[in-house]
Amino acid sequence: MKEQPYVSVLPIPKKGNELKSLLKKKKKLKTIYTMNSVKYGCVTFPLWIACRYSKGKHGKHGTVMLPYAVIGDCKSNVLEISNEYEHRFGIESSYRLMNQARARTSSSDSSFRLLLVGIAFTLVNIWVYLKWFALLTSRMRKTDFDDNQFPLALFCDFLCEEIKKTYGSLLSVKL
Repeated sequence: MKEQPYVSVLPIPKKGNELKSLLKKKKKLKTIYTMNSVKYGCVTFPLWIACRYSKGKHGKHGTVMLPYAVIGDCKSNVLEISNEYEHRFGIESSYRLMNQARARTSSSDSSFRLLLVGIAFTLVNIWVYLKWFALLTSRMRKTDFDDNQFPLALFCDFLCEEIKKTYGSLLSVKL
């Protein structure tokens, strides 16, 4: 495998007999692993397995084994990689939400596209604030609050309808 100037960390699905047998050992591990596929062939990469304890998180107890492919010259230890990747989830979720609220354009102006991304992140932050404000003012417990009661798509639909009311909507286009 070719070395690269940066480190990439990818979670590995817990599939395959060989990987499952490595995960049953219940200890941290660094090894070389070969993943085989009938459709795509095989690939060999460094496999790091982190051993974490659930501590009641998500209602689970006991040991959780987390396999990662770590590509590049990584100086960190296995548990640090696991902790870093766990914090990435928030970043990836933010981008997923931002893409739900982002306006689409065919403009080649990069500053305009960046403006749309900034507006989308602002809308996501307003939506999160409104959800927390509703939760606090309604005196509901967090466990009773359903995330599907006010989805981001509904918030964006409300905004679009208000913009149409205020500025009018285009009903036809002259060609």
